[in-house]
Formats: sequence, structure tokens, C-alpha cells
Amino acid sequence: AGRMPSLGGPGQTATTTFDLGCSLLGPAEVAILLQSGLAAVPQGRQVQQNQRMLLEILVSQPPLFLKGVLYELSNNGSSRVLTTHLLALLDLAQDVVRSHARVDVADL
Repeated sequence: AGRMPSLGGPGQTATTTFDLGCSLLGPAEVAILLQSGLAAVPQGRQVQQNQRMLLEILVSQPPLFLKGVLYELSNNGSSRVLTTHLLALLDLAQDVVRSHARVDVADL
């Protein structure tokens, strides 16, 4: 959890706490890795497993972490870019991953 000083004025000591979870990867790193996996032309076994693990990281973190990843995927606020990445995630290939280990991306 990070702390940011309040912008209320001099002498005020109130702070705001941001819970970004406990992942070794931050939202920017997860977004970059998701993008690289989606851009891989042959989405083989390793790419599919990596994408699955990244999605599990997303689900296990607090909502602010997910918002950060979505913001990074949006290329700093572009709804068109975010939509493209989200549609690519819906079409994520999982044919090499065992059926019991597949992630239903639409439910996320």
C-alpha cells in the first residue's frame, strides 16, 4: 500500500492510502506482458500459460490494481485502444491449456 500526502494545504497531515495489492508486478508490467502475449502470432502453449497466469494475478489483486492495468492497456485513456485489447482478450486462444485450467475471460 502506498501513501500519498494530502493536497489540502500546508500543515495538514492527512494521507490517502492506495491498496495496489501484493504482486511483484505492477499494473504497467502486467499490461505490457498482456499486450505482448496478445501480439504473439502463434499463441503456443507457453504464451497461453503466461496469459492465464497474468489473468490470475489480475483477479487476485484489489480493484485499484485492475483499474491501473486497464488504464495502462488503454494507452493512457484511449477507449478505442482499450476496446481493442479487451476484444483480443475475449478471443484469447486457450486450446493448448487443459480444459479444467482454462479461464473464462468473459466472466472476469
